[in-house]
Amino acid sequence: MSKDENDMDTKLFYSTDKIITFNDNSYPVYNSLSYEEAIKYVKSGSYAMRLPFWDKDVIVFTVFPRKGSLINVPYLCIIHEDKRTPWIPSQIFNDDWQILDIAEYLDAFNIKQL
Repeated sequence: MSKDENDMDTKLFYSTDKIITFNDNSYPVYNSLSYEEAIKYVKSGSYAMRLPFWDKDVIVFTVFPRKGSLINVPYLCIIHEDKRTPWIPSQIFNDDWQILDIAEYLDAFNIKQL
């Protein structure tokens, strides 16, 4: 684990957790962060982000393309109602981004992979 990843995990550890419940599924979210802070977590690939006023199953995460894919650089993707589409940041000036662990989200919604 790099120093930056360790610092990020430490910051989450000391944050206030919230539990989001959606159709009898739940997953924890952490902090209210600026876009700049939240994107650092999302770029790691282990976390996703969301805004509190979005539908509870909506998250933004990083896609790391497989070797040989048409797209060969990582990009942001949004998932809603089990549909994925590339995401163009439009609400970056909000300061209440929430961070969540992708593995816990997948478990909550019984999704095998993003």
